[in-house]
Amino acid sequence: MTHQNLNIIAPSDCNNAPKKEFIKDALVAFATSDVDFLKTATKENVRWEIVGTDSLQSQSELIDHVTQHPMDINELTIDSIITHGKTGAAKGTYQTTEGDLYHFCHFYHFVSAGKKVIQEITSYVIHQ
Repeated sequence: MTHQNLNIIAPSDCNNAPKKEFIKDALVAFATSDVDFLKTATKENVRWEIVGTDSLQSQSELIDHVTQHPMDINELTIDSIITHGKTGAAKGTYQTTEGDLYHFCHFYHFVSAGKKVIQEITSYVIHQ
């Protein structure tokens, strides 16, 4: 699957569960700086902890971070997405056009089990 100039490699089971599909869409939105998606997908007081790097405390800080630190990602590989109730997690890699490889694991907390709105994200990102 390709989105703009982004090659997306993802498990086929992402399409059979709404929260898994949503997390996949969120990963693509972060990789492509899709501000419109991120505004609808996160609460205004969303918290995003990028362990060892940043701690963002609002939707505007999240949007600023994504737009001011674009990574020029050309490939997103999603190894797995797990959801249960109001939590979810995703593991995989981002590869940039410069050839840099980043391994990630993101943990998501949603406002409720039935809503696809992110309240909190904790991210572990390792540059290889």
